[in-house]
Amino acid sequence: MFKLKGQKYYINKENQTITVSLESAAPIMLKLSETRDKVTIMSNVDGEVKSLEYEVHEMDGEMVASIRIPSKETAIGIVNYAQKKIEQLIYGFVCELASSGPEESKKFSYYYEILSRDDKFMKMLEEIYQNRDKAFERGYRRLTSSN
Repeated sequence: MFKLKGQKYYINKENQTITVSLESAAPIMLKLSETRDKVTIMSNVDGEVKSLEYEVHEMDGEMVASIRIPSKETAIGIVNYAQKKIEQLIYGFVCELASSGPEESKKFSYYYEILSRDDKFMKMLEEIYQNRDKAFERGYRRLTSSN
């Protein structure tokens, strides 16, 4: 994001903040958190303020910034993606329950009993049920009748 190679820069340190001023670009500010466990790097990129957070830890007596901490928007995207994948798994599992024969039904009875007691699972199941097809509905009915 920030390229300093070949440019003149000036460094100003004040408390927990370091500002790197460049001749040909917006200044870059590095701010260490009060708990000294993360650093925020901020600058102006294409007319808007850009901010990144990194974890900080000590290595060989020096402070090192390492893993980038995802922004709230990135985290929301990851959660939404995971939720869709979980929905697909649940949908496939419930459809498999619906198509199981009598012998397999005995094997699945344990799953019926355990999953039908799981409030989070049943809530997600209810949401998926709103957009169902007939095979899913049969599996859904088996799970909900176990309560």
